[in-house]
Amino acid sequence: MAGARSDLWLGGTPEEYFLAVQRSLLANYQAEENWRLPWQQTDRQGRWTPLFTDRLAFLGNRERLGQLELVMPTAWEDLLAPVLHKEIILERPDNGGATFAMITSLWQLRGQDTALSYAGRLRTQAPQYVSEAAEAARLVYEGKKAVTVLPLSYALALQEENPTLQAEEVKNGNADLLQGVAVLRSGPDQREAQAFIDYLLSPAGTDLLASLDPYKQYLVRSREQEPKPREEQQLPNNDLGWMARERQAIVTTWLNAY
Repeated sequence: MAGARSDLWLGGTPEEYFLAVQRSLLANYQAEENWRLPWQQTDRQGRWTPLFTDRLAFLGNRERLGQLELVMPTAWEDLLAPVLHKEIILERPDNGGATFAMITSLWQLRGQDTALSYAGRLRTQAPQYVSEAAEAARLVYEGKKAVTVLPLSYALALQEENPTLQAEEVKNGNADLLQGVAVLRSGPDQREAQAFIDYLLSPAGTDLLASLDPYKQYLVRSREQEPKPREEQQLPNNDLGWMARERQAIVTTWLNAY
């Protein structure tokens, strides 16, 4: 991002913004309409502004699962069923996507020893890792693999398009997949960038965000209406420094657990 001539960084994650702050790439900005965001998910220093959140889900192929005489997974332990040996496909965790969120959530919620014990048992299932979430979803759709892990919004969209697919939100320890917007310090038009954030937090901006992806949960709210409630989940209190700086070490330790 260094030397970028853009004004805004739209769609970044908290750990990515954390690293950007360490490199002095972001300009602080707190919009007047920050009251429209839940304070628990807002960066107190105004270094970035959260816009929407997502959760983790399993995406399974109904026909393939039926052939295996297995019900759709809903919990992490379900991936350890013997019949799912070589039937699991995941995006590479070093990409920082859903698989990395799965790892860090289990690690933080259950503690290192329990999480790595699970990682070792998952390793015996011989899951396949691919470079992109879309590739994992395609192989599940084609019935070449039975199940993958994706952001819930993506899994729900795929389920609507393809009746052979089934999406289930993970029930026993999930992740809060925040994404937001930040002003870049190197941008030539910071006032315009700030005005755009103001727009995204306005009623008109709320309508725009909701039209982009109806499956994501947008955090912006009005004074009269709270966001649509979601099922209560056990979510980690993310250690952003650990997640951002130690990503490769976390991934290597997980993949080599036994």
